[in-house]
Amino acid sequence: MTGTTYRHHLLSLDENAGPFLTQQQEPLHPGRPHPAASSGRILLAGGFTAISPESPVHLSPTLQVNGDLTTCSDPQLTAIALAELQRHNTANWRLVTREADNTVCVLAADAGRLRRFIDTYGGVLAIHPLLVTGCDPDFDTATDLTLTPT
Repeated sequence: MTGTTYRHHLLSLDENAGPFLTQQQEPLHPGRPHPAASSGRILLAGGFTAISPESPVHLSPTLQVNGDLTTCSDPQLTAIALAELQRHNTANWRLVTREADNTVCVLAADAGRLRRFIDTYGGVLAIHPLLVTGCDPDFDTATDLTLTPT
């Protein structure tokens, strides 16, 4: 994964101490501090502790995956980031999210975006890819899909 770039989703403070969400394309260097670490105004960053284990800012896998794979608007991603920040700040000690089960099923409408996700996170997540539209020889395609709560 070294040398790969990916989009960072950062919840920061503006000049009036209000939260806002930005996105930056940055190089990915596993084992090194998260690129957001240099700014003291970053409250939360999308990312994985498996990639940046000693990050000085809270990392949110939820924010990273939703920012990369969904069609959420900026206000929706900001709401997710604020909820994640509140979850991280409810404890009186530094909370580190450890992904107990790294298996995910990724549903995608575009084979190219699915391939980029696998290239970026394939070393961190055990990915079961599934296309919901179109066909690609590398991926299974869902013809009838039903999701039910368990």
